[in-house]
Order: sequence, then C-alpha cells, then structure tokens
Amino acid sequence: PMSHLWNTFVRRRRSLHSFSSASTTTFLVSNFYPDVTASAAGVRTKYLIDQLSKSNNNLKFVVAKEKENNDDNSSFGKGERPSGGGCPQQIINNLKQQMNVDIFYLPPNRSDIMNEFCQSNPDVDTIIFDRFYAEEAFSFAFLEAYHPNNNGATPAMVLDMQDMHSLRSGRQSIVKEFDKRYNTMDDNDEDSVDPFSSMNHVLEHIPSAEDPHLLRELASIHRSDLTLVCSPFELELLQSKYSIATEKLCLAPFFVDQKTLLKSNNNMTSASFQSEEKHADDSPTNFVFCGGFKHAPNLDAA
Repeated sequence: PMSHLWNTFVRRRRSLHSFSSASTTTFLVSNFYPDVTASAAGVRTKYLIDQLSKSNNNLKFVVAKEKENNDDNSSFGKGERPSGGGCPQQIINNLKQQMNVDIFYLPPNRSDIMNEFCQSNPDVDTIIFDRFYAEEAFSFAFLEAYHPNNNGATPAMVLDMQDMHSLRSGRQSIVKEFDKRYNTMDDNDEDSVDPFSSMNHVLEHIPSAEDPHLLRELASIHRSDLTLVCSPFELELLQSKYSIATEKLCLAPFFVDQKTLLKSNNNMTSASFQSEEKHADDSPTNFVFCGGFKHAPNLDAA
C-alpha cells in the first residue's frame, strides 16, 4: 500500500537527519493536471495524490507551466486557487476542496518566481517529480534554493517514472518500422505476413546505452533519492541491465482503492456474461473500436 511505502520512506529519512517538526511538506511537480478521464497516467497520479494527502497534511501540487490568465505573478506561490489554465474546474475543486491540496503555478527557467515560491515554503521535506522531464527541468533549481540545513539535510528528491519512456519509445519505433514496411506491401504479400509478427521483437527490445531517451532517464534516476517504478519488468531491467542500486528503486504500480477495483471488475464480468449469452449461437466476425486514437497504443491495437 502507498501509505506503508511512504511512511517507511519518511522514517528512513528521519533516521538520517533531525527535523525541527514532526509534520512534513511535500511538493508534487508535474507538467499535467491529474485528469482521470484522459489517461491511465492521470488515474495513477490522482491516486498517488490521494494516498499522499492521507498520510501528509501539507501536500502541494505544483503545475510546471505559466498562468494562463491575466493576473500578474506577484501572488505566485501563495496558494491561491487558479482559474482557467486549461484544466476542468472539477479537477481543481477535487484537489483543493476534497483532498485539501494547494495548487501552485511554477513555470520553468524563472528564477525570480522560483525564489519567491521557495521562500514562501521554507520547510519542504520531499519533492516528487511526475516523470523525468519534470525532474530535469526543476531539480537543480530546488537544490539551489534549498541549501543544506544545519543537519546537512536537503529535501528528498523522488522521481515517479510513470513509464520507462526509453523502453516505450524503442518499442514504438519497432512497431512503426514494421507498419511502414507492411503498408508498402502488395495484397499478395500482405496475406502471407502475420501482422503480429513484430511482437517478439517488441518484447525483446532493450534500450541501448546510446539511446538519448535512456541516458536522460538514467541521469534523472541517479540524481533522485528514490524512484517509483510502475512495473516489475522495468524494475528488474533497471537493476539487472543498468545496475541501479536496489535502495534507489521502489515498485509502485497503480494505486486504486479496493472498492473501486471490485466495482470495476464486477461491471466487466457482468458485461462479459451478457455478451456471451447474446452471441451463443453465432460467431461474430466484426467489432467496433471507438475513440479518437490520439493515444498511439490504441491506434496500434486497432
């Protein structure tokens, strides 16, 4: 459970350093609002926030972007609820009111705003980065702003990988290359080629040490004190292939409460039974795949 993971991490931190207060302040820095209707990443981030807010009474969600309204930034970092920003208002309301999470805007490469933000939040204990590009954009600035205290402590830097992006990007390149060759075949050749024959190559793919995506991700992991890894396969790959220390990695897959999971499973089971009964006497040969196909894996599936 996420609460156990987080409490263990906090206890380990506090055994190494003496803190002036028993309470902790945590930043979660992201380029995106946690929209559970948009992607699986949004679902995961939303439940991560939910679990952290239950075990931490001072959680702040930091949006890595400029304000999109006409207000000046003089009130930046003081915890006001933003308006607009391309985010559905119900997401903001849920974070602010139901989860008691403050929301801040923090654009990259703005040292004046960063300094004001950090000065107004001097007692931060942990900073979590939602994906490696948030870490590489902000971690150095936070480290400069939060100099080691008298006990030699700086905020713990935690990276939430979401995906191992270099692995996903490499797999996608294999699929695209196969599709490119497949789409240039004539009809006779297409009939002789299994459209799923690229799957073995996809599953066997290991990012090369020369892959720029991999180098950026590994650098981000090494700069961080702890990295949350989404899948057991990625965890094993990082440990065995890229020699990341075990204590720097933590398996942290989807965080979904049991009631929601059971409700979802019951709905799917019911739908499956209805489908089987309806088509008991015939074998359907067609299907409908609904969606906008902006998410590349869904287009691959279709």
